[in-house]
Amino acid sequence: MKIRKFQALFWVMFMIGITGCTHLSISPIYSDKVALQDEESLFDEKEMFAVSYHYWQRANESETVKDWYMARYFLHIAHQLDPANNEIESKISILTEKIRSESEAHFQKGLESYDIKDLEKAHSFFLEALQINPENRKAMKYLVEVLNQPEQKTFNVAEEKEMESIAQEVYGDPEKSFLIAYFNDLPDKSVPEIGSVLMIPPLPINTPPNAFDLAESLANARSYLESKQYSRTLKMTRKIQKQIPDHPEALQIEKEVYYQIAREFEKFGKYTEALNVMGNIKTNCESIQSYIEHLQQLVKDRADFYYHRGVRYFVNEELEKAILEWKNALAIDPTNMTTQKDIENAENLLEKLHEIE
Repeated sequence: MKIRKFQALFWVMFMIGITGCTHLSISPIYSDKVALQDEESLFDEKEMFAVSYHYWQRANESETVKDWYMARYFLHIAHQLDPANNEIESKISILTEKIRSESEAHFQKGLESYDIKDLEKAHSFFLEALQINPENRKAMKYLVEVLNQPEQKTFNVAEEKEMESIAQEVYGDPEKSFLIAYFNDLPDKSVPEIGSVLMIPPLPINTPPNAFDLAESLANARSYLESKQYSRTLKMTRKIQKQIPDHPEALQIEKEVYYQIAREFEKFGKYTEALNVMGNIKTNCESIQSYIEHLQQLVKDRADFYYHRGVRYFVNEELEKAILEWKNALAIDPTNMTTQKDIENAENLLEKLHEIE
């Protein structure tokens, strides 16, 4: 009875032309089930590996600049995604000991300066100890004691501002927002309440000035690119373009970064993501356009794969599965109005079936 109800509804909707599926070539006398013989895609597994690789790379970038705490944080994420990788686990152990020993060494130097009343140096060492290991409670205790002085700077939040904007205003460096957040017990990416007063910790005395050197910045960007430190490369090129908008060499380096990132995404079947990355390239040329067209074809093929699986489920009268596959196709190719129409029609048909039941 259920099949007959489905068939009756199907033909009524087909005859009045609201199925929007004439391109499916569904035969009205086709009654046997369609075999779904497509191999299950390893897309999810590849995606997990790609994300793990991404965080492994970010860990290497952080370790290069001696940000061991952040490097370990990224490695923990990579290990959760790839738990069988013993190399990651070993690296986490090494970094844990490195963080502990380096932070303790700076803390001891801070104690020595504190004991001889050289509070400025003590503050610098304690702060460095905390930067290396934010979990160093001993360094935090002494910092609070050192900072608890009448001349301590504060910041009155008069308007809605992100923590990075406040750091830019008080330090001239948005990347030091974590210091303000930490000393005020706030999340790093938070927006403090209007009317609140933030404690602004002084920077270490050996904090280098933020001078801009074009030749050095370009050399650093090329070096980061060569070692595949893409995040740092883009950070450097943006710094250059902030000083010299649309600098030709900086744009060329950016183009290479985005191309390499897109190739990594393509390698693991992330065609839509690869195409989105290529959309960041400001300059265009024949080779870039050719690669974009190549990715567009891969996206279309991937969307077609899900779409035709949906068709087979639809013919087999498995509407929920058909809708799911078509939604997968639409997520890859949101501009496909035919897929959108098929989803709407299948959902309407499913609703009518439920009403009959």
